[in-house]
Amino acid sequence: MDQARIKADVPVNLEVPLNLQIPINLATDLTITRDTPIDNAPVKIFAGIITINGPADIVIPAGTVLPIQLNVTVPYQQTLKYSTSVTVDIPLFDTSLRTPFVNLQDVVSPISGRLPARASIGRILPSANRCAPSAPGGSNKGVDIFVG
Repeated sequence: MDQARIKADVPVNLEVPLNLQIPINLATDLTITRDTPIDNAPVKIFAGIITINGPADIVIPAGTVLPIQLNVTVPYQQTLKYSTSVTVDIPLFDTSLRTPFVNLQDVVSPISGRLPARASIGRILPSANRCAPSAPGGSNKGVDIFVG
């Protein structure tokens, strides 16, 4: 019984909600895609000895490249789905099931000699002394525990 093992594939299916605020701080160039009017723009014009300083209505032509500092926070909400299967292999000796199975083995042992080899009592099979997946034609669900 001390060599018995519990083996199973455990499906893991998770949905992790993401609710993030992504800061973006980036120096980049912005290209104007159409003529862009700006009313009452402060304008300074230096022309030799003459300086003009005052508001003016101007138009920035399409195709003009403007260097900008982009500093924004972008909200991001998404659900991350994750699925996998985790194989577990646990020595029965290391679990709280050891004592009940040893006790069960003590109960079954006196009659095990009178049963045909590999006789089944529920899902407990005498004479193998190990855990393994179900035999062909048997159930694939759950865990089979073989004891001797």
